[in-house]
Amino acid sequence: MNALILPTVTQIGLERIEHNQSSLNENAECLRRSTVVLMD
Repeated sequence: MNALILPTVTQIGLERIEHNQSSLNENAECLRRSTVVLMD
């Protein structure tokens, strides 16, 4: 039973990490834009 559950949990974990990573990238992009605006 554990052998069946584990891959699913791992898959969900990986998807969450990827989602968080893309969110971080978007936030970094927003920060970069704000910084450029401030520097102008």
